[in-house]
Formats: sequence, structure tokens, C-alpha cells
Amino acid sequence: MDVRITTWDDVNPEEIARFIFQVRQQEGLLTENSTVDNYISAVGWWKERLHSTPIIAYSKNRMVGWLVFFSFVPRISTIGRWHPIVEEGPQKEEIVKQLLKTSITHAKQSNFERLEAELTHITPNTESRYEQYKTWYESQGFHLASEESRLERDLIQEPLPEPVLPPTFKLVPLIHFTNDELEAPFFEMFDNSKDRFWLDQTPDQRLESYKFWFNRERPFVEEATAVLLKEDKIVGLTVVRPVQEVGMLGPIAILPEYRRRGLGRTLMAFSFHGARKSGFPKIALEFDITNEPAFQLYKELRFKQVHRLALFALALI
Repeated sequence: MDVRITTWDDVNPEEIARFIFQVRQQEGLLTENSTVDNYISAVGWWKERLHSTPIIAYSKNRMVGWLVFFSFVPRISTIGRWHPIVEEGPQKEEIVKQLLKTSITHAKQSNFERLEAELTHITPNTESRYEQYKTWYESQGFHLASEESRLERDLIQEPLPEPVLPPTFKLVPLIHFTNDELEAPFFEMFDNSKDRFWLDQTPDQRLESYKFWFNRERPFVEEATAVLLKEDKIVGLTVVRPVQEVGMLGPIAILPEYRRRGLGRTLMAFSFHGARKSGFPKIALEFDITNEPAFQLYKELRFKQVHRLALFALALI
């Protein structure tokens, strides 16, 4: 077996797409809408990402497994969702092991501090598959950094709560603030939160994540995104971004000393109305499943669970 760190110029995206289709077919994971063309488009998307690298396993010059390695932010690298993708056969476990080891070595040589692997759309039907990947990642030193649930809420058929602001509080569009102005209160909010994904990172990695989340080149749903002020003090914020047909809510947070006053509910109600005015039929969010108070609030606000997500991480320094 030969595992190669390649470039997109050295591979055939259509060959990779056909390989993915074949493996997913073997696994019984193709949907009614799955086609080779869908996978060609998906591989093309990876090819266009900055800092993405295909890592491919060959046996006698025939592709038997692959994963994509990429980075959206400095310091942190990521393996593609539900990767490695490896064909069935007696060598499957060994191929998986070698692909993961190669990605770890490549991440270290590229001076990354952390390597992540995300599993999404975990449902009862994919639970056994999740357990398999979990075993693979943990065998190479990854730990479960965060486990989240994706919730969605209808904005058209379901009645929307009204945002109620206490006296001396006001909502101001986020675009009126610089990232430098938001940074300190945001860190105070999340450093004192139950967000395991955030808390699992080093301070430098948190800063890079913050810069990515508030990158002004990525569009906000402006009518649904705001900063909460008490007089002139930043005490909370809510962010919504467009993700296909859905308004994606998050991050949303309140300073510790202002929690349990109904302000989180107010921020969410504001975002509901803003997202609907902007033409979104649904709003979605992802939250740490260990945050029971947040879950109770989301249920009260008529969110419904769609699936789970799990993030595995490996410290490289």
C-alpha cells in the first residue's frame, strides 16, 4: 500500500468522485438523490478551498482510500467530514490507520497546532457508523472535544415571540462595531460558557476562531444580527449568517452577570423576526448537548432536533 500526499494538479477529481460514490454505495449510504455528478461538484468545492490537500492510499496504483486535509484558520487544520473514505476489504482498518497517521504527520510538518475531525448528521441510522469512526480517531490519539445537536425552527408557520427589552437596554446592528470593540466582551462571554468546542482550544486558537467567526467578508443576515447594550456597555450579541435556505444562528451569548434575565430569549426573538424579514423560512443553531439550560430554552422556543454533530481534536504541540 502506498499513501501519497498529493496536490489537486496531480489527481483526477472525477476519479475521486467515482471512488466516493462506489464506497458510499458499498456502505449503503447513498440517498435517492446521490449521483456521481453530485460528488464531482463536492470534490470541485474542496479543490477550490484554500489550503486543501488530498491524501490518497493506493494499492498497485489503484485508489483504495482517501481523505482531504484543509484549513480555514491559522493554527488549526481539519480532516473532511466522515473521512477517511476507504473501500471495503481485509485491509480497510490498516488503510484507515495509515491515512490518519499521514494526515497527522502532514499537519505537524505544516506547523499546525491542532488537527480536527468532524462527524455531522449523526442519527439513529448512522449511530454504528459514528462508533466506528470514533474508534478510528481515538486509536490515533484524538479526543471527543465537543458533541452538539443541530436544531431548526420554522419561521413561517410557527408564531414568533416578540423581543422585549428591559429599560436601559438596546439593540444596535453589529456592523456599527469593529472586531476590536467586540473581542474582549466576546471572550468574557465564551470563556465563561459551557461551550466545549471553545474551551477545548488554546487562547491563541480561540483568537483565530474568533477572527473566522467575525470575518466581515463572510455575509451576515444584517436584520437578524445585533449587539445588545446596557447603556454603552456591550453585554450580549446574536449573529445570523445565510447558509443556503436557512438562517444559521450563532454565536449568541450574554455576559455572565446578565444571564438568567430573559435576555437570551430576547436576542433570539430579535433574530427570528430579522431572519424572516430577510426571506428565510427556517432558522437553525448548533449547541453543546451538555448545556441543559440552553436546551430547555430552545425547546420552549419551538426548536426541533435534526441531528447530532461530534468534533474530535488532536493537539499537535
